[in-house]
Amino acid sequence: MPSHTGYQMPGPTADSAGPVPLLFSMNVSRQDDGARLTWRGAWRGASARTFVINVTYSTEIVSLTFDHEPSAVTATVDQSSSVGLNCVWNHGNPPQTVRLLDRRRQVMKTSDLYSTVNYLKHTWQSVTCDDAGVVTCEDGVADVNKSVRLLVRCKPEFLTDRKHQNFSINKRNQATRLYFRARTHSLLIADCQMKKLQSASDTTSSFSRERTPSRVLGPESSLT
Repeated sequence: MPSHTGYQMPGPTADSAGPVPLLFSMNVSRQDDGARLTWRGAWRGASARTFVINVTYSTEIVSLTFDHEPSAVTATVDQSSSVGLNCVWNHGNPPQTVRLLDRRRQVMKTSDLYSTVNYLKHTWQSVTCDDAGVVTCEDGVADVNKSVRLLVRCKPEFLTDRKHQNFSINKRNQATRLYFRARTHSLLIADCQMKKLQSASDTTSSFSRERTPSRVLGPESSLT
């Protein structure tokens, strides 16, 4: 209810000439929406008037949680596993559409604007590496939102880089550093092996770096 109730105003006096304007102010919240205010003069025979308060307020996103780990802001799961995600909100006035967005901000699920249902649920039946990233639940005007991060355990994926696909060594004993772009859920890759499979002049020689940890600088970085 409003913060002021039972407020009484003095009635007209003998010196009053015509209607007396009255000013009443109060602070309201979303809980006051639909509240009824009744005005009645304190003098004999005064009539009562009733007003209904219409309060406008934004949608409130309450939570965005994983089914298997509700308190986690970041969840790491195995590739091909099933993962459920739930978004819960309090409706605004006027109502707003709520939507779930993937890491590319593509819509995964959206609410019915005039439905009383206040949650969205999305389930990955068989999660893939492409599903990894930040998932966001937000209202239709993106005023408020909540986000969680999904990480998927999967093998590092080496990305094609045509610019550095071929290289040449001008001197026989020249030291050369090779760069590979990869996407991985971990910042440390162990048991990394590299082998020269075949060349025009030498089909038998090979080189490798076995069980050598390689530091990854970001989601798509260089392995050296």
